[in-house]
Amino acid sequence: MRKISVIVPIYNTRDYLDEAIQSVVSQNIGFEDNIQLILVNDGSTDGSEKICLKYKELYSDNVVYINKENGGVSTAINVGLEYADGRYVAIMGSDDKWTEDAFKQGHDFFERHYDEIDVLGFRMRYFDARSDYHGLDYKFDGDKVVDILKDYSYIQLHTSALIKREAIGELRFDENVKFSEDSKFLGTLILQKGKLGLISSAQYLYRRRTSALSAVQESAKDRAWYFDTPTSVYDYLIELSKQRFGRVISYVQYVIMYDLQYRLKEGLPNDFSDSELACYKRHIEVLLDQIDYEIIFAQKNLPLEYKLHTARMKYGGESAPSIKIKSDELWFGDLVALNVKDSPIRVIALRKSSSRLKIEGRTSIFMLLDKKTTRMYFLVGGSKNELRKISLDYFLYPKSESFSLGEKLGTVQRFCATLPAGEAEEAQLVVEDKAGRVVLDWELTESSGIRKKFKVLYCFYLACITIPGKIFRRHAV
Repeated sequence: MRKISVIVPIYNTRDYLDEAIQSVVSQNIGFEDNIQLILVNDGSTDGSEKICLKYKELYSDNVVYINKENGGVSTAINVGLEYADGRYVAIMGSDDKWTEDAFKQGHDFFERHYDEIDVLGFRMRYFDARSDYHGLDYKFDGDKVVDILKDYSYIQLHTSALIKREAIGELRFDENVKFSEDSKFLGTLILQKGKLGLISSAQYLYRRRTSALSAVQESAKDRAWYFDTPTSVYDYLIELSKQRFGRVISYVQYVIMYDLQYRLKEGLPNDFSDSELACYKRHIEVLLDQIDYEIIFAQKNLPLEYKLHTARMKYGGESAPSIKIKSDELWFGDLVALNVKDSPIRVIALRKSSSRLKIEGRTSIFMLLDKKTTRMYFLVGGSKNELRKISLDYFLYPKSESFSLGEKLGTVQRFCATLPAGEAEEAQLVVEDKAGRVVLDWELTESSGIRKKFKVLYCFYLACITIPGKIFRRHAV
């Protein structure tokens, strides 16, 4: 038995396939002694087969090559699983790569924690058109085993992982699911033990092509994303969680809400009929019935106005409570406090001199609070000087409206202000209404995206918002 079987489903990736395979062959765990490479050609027409046959000839004892009619990525993976004989299985995109030490690091970690976990997730870094990390990168703060009942936001959605072949058994990818099929497969495995391995010392390299649409943009063109995935994947995980734990655990809620946040921000196809739109919205509302408010507000990439809109959908639309300021926090009725530190305000320094700093920014705060009774201003001055208020000037900006599922949420408000240069660093951004105020501490941080010829006049800063106190707290009744 080899240590690792690597399954590569292939469809018309000739320009990238050789690079992907080389990242497996060059693994420092030792390719010829320890790795089985299973190349599944899913009906490619671009000459990908020639590359596969080259490696089959070079490494006949290691490489399994299957040429099949086109049937989709899940069918290709399932064919590969029938041939896998390694202790662990890796599934990789035919245009992606692994860092050289990935399998050695992953294998050694798995051996130390074999009885604890069935899935080991790798840190995912983009390359080619992008060079940053995946949006779930926050979970990679070391090599560790996590309990999904405690660290529920540490979700694993992508097959950038090693999987215990013994745990896979007869489980296969759902060939009827076109989107989020890996979420369903991995979710089934992870819920078995309620634990997940995470390794940050090695990486899976995910190619973002310059000419390609994002996964969300591409999937949003297909009705299967709207109607099949919520039923076949998320309804399935809900029922599986109830069977395993007697409830929909927070981990499963987070998996579903992570996907829903993109659905809430994406536009709807113009050719949707009224009945299709109503059916789609109703299914989202049904899913939200299974998701706690804390999970909605815990999303790290969802703007505040969308969090509030989602909470209102869950609560019941027009009957939902409004946002109030209480005890230096923003509250959604008496249910939970909103922490706005995950929705930073973008501020641009328009002009800077020795005495003045003129800034411009944008905020969605007036979508949350009553604009007629809410004020937003800067407080400047220190212990030696009396605090002074500096008001903001507001104006509209093109494309400043926010929509969700075809419904207008409101207008993102642009503002500008002039601060004393010597006091700008200590200035506080304050939101106040008749019930109280929230102090939004901000920190000026220069962006890396400054064009050189404008570096004197134009500097970009980020106002990072924090609110004292706990992120989520139930109101005492």
